[in-house]
Amino acid sequence: MESSQIKYLCVHSSHTPDDDKLTPEQLIAQHKARGAKHCKHHFIIDRDGSEVRARNITQPGIGTEEYNLESISICLMGTKDYTSAQKVGLRNTLRSLLEVFYKAKVVGHEEIEPEIGKDCPGFLVSKWFYK
Repeated sequence: MESSQIKYLCVHSSHTPDDDKLTPEQLIAQHKARGAKHCKHHFIIDRDGSEVRARNITQPGIGTEEYNLESISICLMGTKDYTSAQKVGLRNTLRSLLEVFYKAKVVGHEEIEPEIGKDCPGFLVSKWFYK
């Protein structure tokens, strides 16, 4: 993928319980167990705020139905109750990505695919990021 192709930095949730101890590595294994060659997200932000690189950034993600070829997928572990550390980690990851994909807009899945990404990641990412 060319950096000029990327229009969105799209934030998702893992849709796992907020108090679940599932690790990003286990989430990646679950995606593979369901038949995917790799994790469907490029980055995963763990509950402690650490970033895990999950999918090669040169490969389209599988996080959005209509926007896979023009988005980078970042997944927050949990559903809605994200930790302060996760929000800091997410902001740091997004800032780093914007240095490369400077034309991209930061959005939540529900903001670009309201029917498919309903309540994903559970808050208005663009409003949070651009405030």
